[in-house]
Amino acid sequence: MSKINLGLFVEDLDADKEIIRKIYNDVVDRIHDVIDFSVFFKRIGKIDNDMRCGFFNASNLTDFNGSLICYNLDALEMATEVVNNIKLYSLCDKLDVLTYFNIESKQLKNQYIVFNDLQKSNFYRTTGKKVPVYQNNIIELIRGISHE
Repeated sequence: MSKINLGLFVEDLDADKEIIRKIYNDVVDRIHDVIDFSVFFKRIGKIDNDMRCGFFNASNLTDFNGSLICYNLDALEMATEVVNNIKLYSLCDKLDVLTYFNIESKQLKNQYIVFNDLQKSNFYRTTGKKVPVYQNNIIELIRGISHE
């Protein structure tokens, strides 16, 4: 399998530091499957010095290509406006129905991912779509998802 160029788009470096660390650890665990890992953000915050990856303002999303994980639907909505030639994934901790349907109306190919079975059930009940659950490693999960 080919290596992936992985990006993570978060709202706030401070508020989202736990998910940044979790995905960074997944990348480290599967480093042989990753070309590069970059974190994009809308609001700056303290950056852990031990993470060996790039940190970029959201304005740099226009230059990114690869697989982009958006850490909520608001980030996904913004990413759908500015990025090209990427595979979009939204890691949903909660489902904002209006934002979801606004994104769906654009008819883009993106994949939603949830954190647990309860969220999976709620997502299916609300949207009629089955979504994968992020349990172990995000790299393995993304490799198993088709964008067809």
